[in-house]
Amino acid sequence: MKLKSAFLYLFLGCISLFLINIKFTSNVKGEELQKVEHKAKQINISWVNIPIKNPKTIERIVFGPFASYESAKKQAEKLKDKGFKTTVAYPKNWEVWIPFEDDLPEFESKNKIFRKIKNFQITPVLRSEY
Repeated sequence: MKLKSAFLYLFLGCISLFLINIKFTSNVKGEELQKVEHKAKQINISWVNIPIKNPKTIERIVFGPFASYESAKKQAEKLKDKGFKTTVAYPKNWEVWIPFEDDLPEFESKNKIFRKIKNFQITPVLRSEY
């Protein structure tokens, strides 16, 4: 029963993301979105990369890796005390991220600067045989 509930919540979450994406990427009014129906014996939800018109550059300074969440959180608190906005993340190891800005003071050379250009948006889509 728990597995069915988890699947139902996952499904409803994906449908919500799909409807939110329709709302932001089209000129459909909110009232019209409520009238969208999809009837099928089976539906498939997949994720596709949609190109965006204005690519965004993501830049951050990365502190770490840290052995545990607690040690990363301790470093984040030190940086917060200095006035930085921090994020504790676990992409492969525990890390602390702060946004990159031109007027930041020089950090130790062991901290790396992460730069990525995002030129697409990951969007859920419904796939059907019809």
